[in-house]
Amino acid sequence: MPDRIRLPALIANALFCLIFGVFVPFALGQGRPGLAVFFALIAGLCGFNLYVANKAATLLSEEEWLRGELRTSQAVGGPTGGGRRRSHAVATPGP
Repeated sequence: MPDRIRLPALIANALFCLIFGVFVPFALGQGRPGLAVFFALIAGLCGFNLYVANKAATLLSEEEWLRGELRTSQAVGGPTGGGRRRSHAVATPGP
């Protein structure tokens, strides 16, 4: 997720999580347990969205790091033999 999208998404989800989490005790105080459960579910969903956004950012950065390591090893002459590509053509039997 690009940083220009990720940061506002994290801030918005954190605010929604906080706001709906604060609504839960007020709904319980007014004697509306159904509404409190609804607010708690929304707050939980926003918290889960925060977790998923952070996990996705971690996985994407790790993937980019691995790609960089692969490029470095290929340029230095790693597993593919000096950065040259090998052909993996399969010989087919003749007629």
